[in-house]
Amino acid sequence: MSYNTLILLLAPISVLGFVLAERLNPRLRNPVNGRFKVAILMELLSKAFSVCLSYLLLLALVNIVAPFQLLSISNLDIHPALMLLMSILLVDFFHYLSHRLMHLVPWFWKLHRLHHSDKHVDAITSFIHHPFEVVSVFIVNVPLYVLFDVPVEAIFYHSMLMVTHSPFTHTSLKLPEKFDTLLSYFIVTPNFHRVHHSLDMKEGNSSFGIVFPFWDRLFKTLISKSAKEIYQLKFGIKPQESPKKYSAAQFLINPLK
Repeated sequence: MSYNTLILLLAPISVLGFVLAERLNPRLRNPVNGRFKVAILMELLSKAFSVCLSYLLLLALVNIVAPFQLLSISNLDIHPALMLLMSILLVDFFHYLSHRLMHLVPWFWKLHRLHHSDKHVDAITSFIHHPFEVVSVFIVNVPLYVLFDVPVEAIFYHSMLMVTHSPFTHTSLKLPEKFDTLLSYFIVTPNFHRVHHSLDMKEGNSSFGIVFPFWDRLFKTLISKSAKEIYQLKFGIKPQESPKKYSAAQFLINPLK
């Protein structure tokens, strides 16, 4: 089985697993049926667009950036395991940077804000992205991979981590507060990430970590709250930026608002 096929399979398996766990908890009442169908469609469109974008532009972009390479991590004289670990962390850092840019660059935000429009943050939310959002990741991350000659294996392994971990960071399941806090020093946890979905964008423009929390702590973009405060947060974005209704058509035209 190829890396790409495995990544395509891991995402729905992980989301479905967390959705089922949330449904088995009688205290969690987020709506599922309509949301799940639309979210699945958006995920399929995103994956299809990503494949097309890679097929049409990836090689051209690599060839443009390659002459400006700054460092070849792939050729460092270090143990392969250490190189892989270092490379996965670097890929995660690049995703942290591109995520921050999604909030800073107006057109990137127009593409990314659909993800923040969900007022019911749970595992399904990890599928709610505009298909064109991948453009911002593509034009930021791919050149960085090339500039530092990041091993392809590290990019694939990080992608596997990311797609399986994303439903966990968005889940409405409540971990014991002390356990969540301890775990958040090593990986991004639900409480760590839910602040990022706050309707108050002073909080929404924080906690950008994807898999690992180190970058938010290092660059002081982390906002920590108690579990009580987190469970009282309101999610979403400004009404004038939000889709008029929960439908694929409204989701797709949202960047034009």
